[in-house]
Amino acid sequence: MKHNFKNLKIWNQSIELATEIHVLTKKFPKSDRQILSSQMNRTAISVPSNIAEGSNRGDHHFKHYLNISLGSAFELHSLTIFS
Repeated sequence: MKHNFKNLKIWNQSIELATEIHVLTKKFPKSDRQILSSQMNRTAISVPSNIAEGSNRGDHHFKHYLNISLGSAFELHSLTIFS
């Protein structure tokens, strides 16, 4: 079954999270902006991107993309420990 990702609560929440991460990382000192903030922003945008990509696939593949998104969320969580 294909899903309209824009109607998924998890996709909308992940967009909000990516926006919050972007705002947060803009406040980082210059020394942290280049490495840590770049990684955090890429990881944050990976979550909704994988949900959107997987939503156009069958359920088996969609679950796979959701797991990738979850992995990115865990990575983002681990990066926030350093910020």
